[in-house]
Amino acid sequence: MKKIISLSILIVLFVSLQAQIDCSKQSATFYITDGYIKSDISTSEVVKSGEIYNFMIPLKAGKEYRLYFMASSVFNNRINIKIIERSSNQIVIDTYYKKTQDDWGDDYDQKLLKTEWNEEDNKMEQPHIDLEPVTSTNIVIIIDVLEAEKEITSDKIKKLRGCFSIIVLEKKL
Repeated sequence: MKKIISLSILIVLFVSLQAQIDCSKQSATFYITDGYIKSDISTSEVVKSGEIYNFMIPLKAGKEYRLYFMASSVFNNRINIKIIERSSNQIVIDTYYKKTQDDWGDDYDQKLLKTEWNEEDNKMEQPHIDLEPVTSTNIVIIIDVLEAEKEITSDKIKKLRGCFSIIVLEKKL
């Protein structure tokens, strides 16, 4: 009997470990922009639809930073992003998901997550935010992962899980 219980526990543990999402792989595939290096303050987390998350990012005075955001495709860019400078509570960025139709009929428009073709440079371009703090500060990045319309079935709401990454680059000296 003890062997069966032990085996059952091992099977449950194994299955739950297999179901874990490894978000570090998402940010590891990110192409680093020329003139920048990836900072250790970059972060990736497993997030769920219908939830709000806060990330604290410390920035040093006089350094130039470039922030990129990446989200799992399961969310279809349905994420609101707000950046607040912590000491003054000043809103730096406040972007909202807007439902639109592009040429292929997709419903999404979150400017900070949408990679687009740059005709001038003839390459794909990931949007970013450049920051150069005058004094050392912390910024709070608040993400609101919206519930997708297709998640709602009868009286139950299915929570989607995926990765959200904040890639912080520092300009090389």
